[in-house]
Amino acid sequence: MEKMMHWIERYAMPVAGKVSQSRYLNAMKDGFAYAIPFLLTGSFVLLLLNLPLTDPSNFLYMEWYTDWVVEARAKYMQPFYVSMGIMTLFIAFGIGSSLSASYGLHNITGGFLAMFSFLLVAAPVEQGAMSVSYLDAKGIFTAILTAIISVHVLRICVQKGITIKLPPSVPPAIAKSFELIVPVAIVIVLLHPINLMIDAATDGAVTLLPELIITVLQPLVVVSDSLPALLMAVFFVQVLWVAGINGGTIVLSVLTPFLFANLQVNQDAILAGEEASRIFVAGFWDYFIFMGGAGCTFSLACVMAFWSKNSHLRTIGRLSIVPGMFNINEPLIFGTPMVMNPVLFIPFIFIPMINATIAWFATTSGLVGNVVTLLPWTTPAPLGAFLATNLGTTALLLSITLIITSVLMYLPFVRMYEKTLEEQAA
Repeated sequence: MEKMMHWIERYAMPVAGKVSQSRYLNAMKDGFAYAIPFLLTGSFVLLLLNLPLTDPSNFLYMEWYTDWVVEARAKYMQPFYVSMGIMTLFIAFGIGSSLSASYGLHNITGGFLAMFSFLLVAAPVEQGAMSVSYLDAKGIFTAILTAIISVHVLRICVQKGITIKLPPSVPPAIAKSFELIVPVAIVIVLLHPINLMIDAATDGAVTLLPELIITVLQPLVVVSDSLPALLMAVFFVQVLWVAGINGGTIVLSVLTPFLFANLQVNQDAILAGEEASRIFVAGFWDYFIFMGGAGCTFSLACVMAFWSKNSHLRTIGRLSIVPGMFNINEPLIFGTPMVMNPVLFIPFIFIPMINATIAWFATTSGLVGNVVTLLPWTTPAPLGAFLATNLGTTALLLSITLIITSVLMYLPFVRMYEKTLEEQAA
């Protein structure tokens, strides 16, 4: 344990600290965060119009709902199409806005430039109408790339004075808009020919940059939906938290494009009346692995609140139960503390990995349905599991079961930690 803690302190903390300060990862995190309200609403609409109530062989079958859905899907799916269906527009604007602000540039103009750059390469006009094929999750990787390129063009133009400057008497909004003219022109010259070159180089087999990026990254997207990838992600999240760094923020900054891509596959399957196939999406992460936050600490809070003999741990546990129900665990993480804790770091790291493995095989075996709906991360785990899997009763039971088994696994380590605290107090 001493060697492990030494390794974390000497190697993991410095690297994680530098990564956490990356302006690009922070911009990606902000971009996805800005889009979340729209995506949550769109996902909820999809859930309401695709409840498991239309199968006559299912005991949940409701004839009135089946008849209503036939007409309602044509009338009420619009919120889904203009949220999840064009999510990448929101993400592109958010990334551009955040990255521009990190360079001290005007964030609104940076956001618009990033969105324009993405549309330039991802939304060609076909038969008089703009294509939206890559405005959903399929275009996320392109949006990240074009946002970074466009903001750097803006930064260089502003730093080198390559902009149209108007007199101080001109209103700021107009002045900023004219400042953007030259960067827009440069972005057009840089990005617009890319699709033409891709089309020529592949003899029409690939015509758009998003299509090329998807082709190149498809193996990574497939690999991301695997148990080894899931366990590796969970492990890094936990190790970073032990080092005192928000591991979820760092790891999810990298994983979120893949998680959204996997969620898109599941939602497309639902719309087509097919079975969802992807497992590793955001809801799976929240409701079967990290119940109560990183480390599955809702279970730890229950152990400390109801079974701990140490007054300090008992107090921290009781204070942490209610926030933990909504996946907020900072009071417990720093109050226990979990950071660099030589006893509790073992269950803190490995219990989520055990939960991930159990939930993975429960899903692949068909015992639990796949996550198809995006919900707020603060949704209590059992309820979130029930809703995210399209009213999956077995998912609800699995989430509750994993909380209980995590309580049993945490209990002996809490007893060991109590003895450590007693020895330190003596």
